[in-house]
Amino acid sequence: MTPEDSSQSPGYSKTGLKNTGKGFESDLEDPDHERRFVTAKEFQAMEKELEDVKEELKCLKWKVRHIGETVQPLAEDSKRYNGYTLTELKAMVQFEDDPYKAAHKILTALFSDVYLLQHSVTEQACNSRSLPKPKIDPELYTVYCDILKSIFPGISSQTLREETQHVQKSIQKEVQ
Repeated sequence: MTPEDSSQSPGYSKTGLKNTGKGFESDLEDPDHERRFVTAKEFQAMEKELEDVKEELKCLKWKVRHIGETVQPLAEDSKRYNGYTLTELKAMVQFEDDPYKAAHKILTALFSDVYLLQHSVTEQACNSRSLPKPKIDPELYTVYCDILKSIFPGISSQTLREETQHVQKSIQKEVQ
């Protein structure tokens, strides 16, 4: 008997199904496994989960295709912030796990200690006996915030202000 003949023999199927005479039985199923019916709700929930997984897969495939791409490498590196390019500033903190340490590195790269002590994030007096300090340069502060938000995506503007103030206090302690 040739392989072609055996494929035509009763009970054989390329799909793994055997014709038992009463219906089809799968070679792939465990004979001890009980079948159970699912409700329409369960089926819809599974369909939705499948759609979510498909959507996530699309996003991941897009990310994989675009790994390593930069939007504007030339424009990004042409401008300097206190002598550093945006790429250099990001590289300083790209492997940093602690937002405070990252904030400290970027702030001290963008601003001098004296500048940080003489300026404020909020432009408000810290107490009733002092005058408000001038606001930190908005462009450099935006660069600082953007870098930290790219490294720590969940970080809030409030947390960034607090980190900045914390760095300012630590510099003040070092100076005293």
